[in-house]
Amino acid sequence: MREVKRMKRVILLTLILLAGMKVSAQSISGTITDADSQMVVNRTVHIYTDSSGVPYPYDDSTLTDNNGDYSFTLPQNIPMGVIFKVATFNCGNPTIQNVTFPYNNPNVNFSVCATNRYIRGNIYKGTTSNVADIAVVFLIRKQTDSMSTIVELADSMEVDANGFYLFTLPLNSADSYLVKAALLPADTVDYIYFMPAYYNGVLRWSSASILPHGNHSVDITLPEGINMQGQGYIVGTVDNSLYKRILVLTTANDVPVAYRYSNTMGDFSFSGLDYGTYKLFGDALGKQNPALQFTLSANSPSISTIVFYETNTAFYGSLWPLSVEEYKEKPEVTIYPNPVSDYLHIKGMENIAGEKNISLYSINGAEVYNKSVEGNAEILIPFAELTGGLYTLYIKSLAGEYHYKVVR
Repeated sequence: MREVKRMKRVILLTLILLAGMKVSAQSISGTITDADSQMVVNRTVHIYTDSSGVPYPYDDSTLTDNNGDYSFTLPQNIPMGVIFKVATFNCGNPTIQNVTFPYNNPNVNFSVCATNRYIRGNIYKGTTSNVADIAVVFLIRKQTDSMSTIVELADSMEVDANGFYLFTLPLNSADSYLVKAALLPADTVDYIYFMPAYYNGVLRWSSASILPHGNHSVDITLPEGINMQGQGYIVGTVDNSLYKRILVLTTANDVPVAYRYSNTMGDFSFSGLDYGTYKLFGDALGKQNPALQFTLSANSPSISTIVFYETNTAFYGSLWPLSVEEYKEKPEVTIYPNPVSDYLHIKGMENIAGEKNISLYSINGAEVYNKSVEGNAEILIPFAELTGGLYTLYIKSLAGEYHYKVVR
């Protein structure tokens, strides 16, 4: 009996001793900064066991996060005395720190050469509690020399599920940068309500904050437009049918109202507007973007004659005086009246040889009239049943194609 008790005691002490030789799971973490004390993001950190130490194979890697931090959670029951090597690259060469388990150091930090700069941040809708998780962010480069200033798109990326974005920049670049964000159409709930904007909710590149070359955290909160329920509306077009040009509408006091992109025919419209004075402008990079100001009232609830023009130096709007005189550059045919209520008249068909095709499209791109003619008789297109707005009239033949803007 004494021998049995002695054996049990030996076994128990052995188990206690063995248990003391193992340590439960622990983490190894740290931060990577560069020589300028800037956080190094997306830097690979590698951890592995020292082959000369206690045999315990372990090999893993990770990337530093948005704050330059990394962390490894080690497996459970690691024998004491195992040597881990934590490594990254410094100036193109590996730099390694040894860690003996159990890990009692506060952190395994690295200071490395600067290899790039970054602009990063989060995108929000209206408030910082409403993350924009379906959005695109644009990195815009501003290059200035003694002769000129060039503003152009440098890069773009979609945000992650937390609304986060990150652009890395060349280390020695002398350029300055802007950052602009916009919701994507896939955000079907909020896409039309929150305005594309720069840092601090600015709507035009010329007023946006310039970010000198360096590391920046730039959060953008997209401003929400005004939910109006009025009777006013405006209709317009971009000259030469330029597609996807942005048009931004604000009040006279610069409060954001709404935005639109021109469609494939260059047309755009805003409806449901309250009566009052507004500003309408675009945002063409590197060009002047003056605002067109106008007023809607009970006596003048709509404007259907807005045209925006794009030149080498500016993107600007004007109120187009639609009339027969507007078409003097197309002497082959005459269309009238414009605006039209009942019938649109087309004269001069004898000046276009062969078969002609005449088609009419609404601002939404829907074809509402189509007819092929061979004679020279005057054409009448019925408008009485059509809704008010801007239409595009096409006349096509072997001689060429003409298009006209017509207002109902």
